[in-house]
Amino acid sequence: MNGIVAGFAGAMRDATEGDGGAPVQSPVFAYPLFERIEAEGVAREGAAIGEAVDLVRKLSELRP
Repeated sequence: MNGIVAGFAGAMRDATEGDGGAPVQSPVFAYPLFERIEAEGVAREGAAIGEAVDLVRKLSELRP
């Protein structure tokens, strides 16, 4: 579960960098082994994480 959370948080941060909006913040980024658990989560659930990021993007486009 930690890998999925870290993978999603990292993917959201990467997807929104430089878009002019507020940067993605999460306590998981402060975890000393963040990069490792992020990589493990992406390796296991990368497709689902990508779909979740795409869904969040679509939903954010609907906001007024």
